[in-house]
Amino acid sequence: MLTPLNIVVIGIGHSHAEGVVAEVKFRKDLFNIIGYVEDDEKILTEKQKLSTFSDLKRLNRNDVLQGVYKVDGIIIEEVMEKIIPTCIEFLALGVPLHADKPTGLNDDFITYMNMAEERKIPVQIGYMYRYGAQIIELKKRIKEGIGDITQFDTAMDIDLSVANRKKIIQQGSSMYVYGSHILDLITSIAGFPDTVYSFLRKSGIDGLDIEDNCVAVLDYKKYCATLRTSAISANGYLRRHIVIAGTKGAISIEPLEKPTKMYYTPRKPGGNGGDGAIDLSTEINLAHYQFNRRYQFMMENFAYMIKGENEKLYVKVDYDYERKLHRLLLQILNNSY
Repeated sequence: MLTPLNIVVIGIGHSHAEGVVAEVKFRKDLFNIIGYVEDDEKILTEKQKLSTFSDLKRLNRNDVLQGVYKVDGIIIEEVMEKIIPTCIEFLALGVPLHADKPTGLNDDFITYMNMAEERKIPVQIGYMYRYGAQIIELKKRIKEGIGDITQFDTAMDIDLSVANRKKIIQQGSSMYVYGSHILDLITSIAGFPDTVYSFLRKSGIDGLDIEDNCVAVLDYKKYCATLRTSAISANGYLRRHIVIAGTKGAISIEPLEKPTKMYYTPRKPGGNGGDGAIDLSTEINLAHYQFNRRYQFMMENFAYMIKGENEKLYVKVDYDYERKLHRLLLQILNNSY
């Protein structure tokens, strides 16, 4: 039996921390969690008694940085504003890093990517959908034949409580917190756009002054990709979707998860004809995937990355892509019409 990889978790304050750590604990064949670091006493009070963390050892930050423990990889699940500074700090260990999303509101992420590339340290960004089974299947189906893309429509909605909108969205906007996920998927499929336009709107609902209702339009000359994200959308989680139409057919995922449903619709040469609402789609059987484990493929990918098994990677390390994606995200966030 192979020896599991020794992992230290830095921070447990991120909204994904519990799910990510639970998956890492589940994969005892791949990982051994030495413990976690959390310096915020308020976060500790809220989370350390949860079953995911209660049986893990709390570590001293300086002990980890000074090499007291033999560490094969670092998982960073800090609150959003601390993610990238923490990444830069822990590059000093010289081991692969997984960092949750988003990638920050300034150029510090570019510095992080440059330092990691210069030191040849593999890094993984926690855009979990890029590793999702439904996206792996989607990209496979696109390659098999929807033809040239003619339409790309996406939505990443949710209906947050007032308290959660204050807590999450005030760290950026719904476009930053949620839209960044889908922006990654669009660019990984279609490449980077010629032009981008963004419309970051404040609904004003419940008297909150936050950008909770946003749209971005990515111009690819022959078609546009639309990215809509709202934190005040009734039943929004259920209507998260990706629809890609092409010259030979269309493929769609709706809902994106919980549950995941995927459909394919062929297009005849010259068009299918008719104006009626006739459903020509066929549901794609996804029964062989385990959608109850949201972070399964992402953390498997991290294990392969640590072990240098690049031929097994679902998503390869690409510092240049990550830099371009971050710059595009900042362009969307800072140039709203």
